[in-house]
Order: sequence, then structure tokens, then C-alpha cells
Amino acid sequence: MKENDLTEEERIDLEQRTKCIALRDAFTKTMYIEFFSEPPIRIEFKKKLFKDPYKEFRKLVDIINEHGWKTFDMG
Repeated sequence: MKENDLTEEERIDLEQRTKCIALRDAFTKTMYIEFFSEPPIRIEFKKKLFKDPYKEFRKLVDIINEHGWKTFDMG
């Protein structure tokens, strides 16, 4: 499944059933978390912006989880 394969209705359904609020992928060239907002908000973890992009990526995923929300792993 690719991120673009989800329709808006599928994103809303996924969020309501699972408390999932975003898609994430740590295995793409540029890691990202993309929130189910309108318009979608995508945070990219680029090497030129972060000393350790994966550490920052995990930190945000952990904060989301600590607050009772989930992200869907696309990787």
C-alpha cells in the first residue's frame, strides 16, 4: 500500500477505528510522518536538517504514542 492509495474516506475510517492520525515511513529516502489533516501536513526528516534524522523521527512517533494516538507504518 502506498500513501496515495488511501482515499480521504479511508483515512478518516482508519483514524476513527484505530486512533491513527498519520502515516509514517522510516525506510524511504527521506523519512516522513504525514498527518491526516486538511490539507495534509508532512514532516520530512532530512539529513541536512537533523544531525540524526532517525532519532528525531522516533522521538516524534514516541510523543504521538504517549498521548494515546497511533501512526500507520508504511515501511
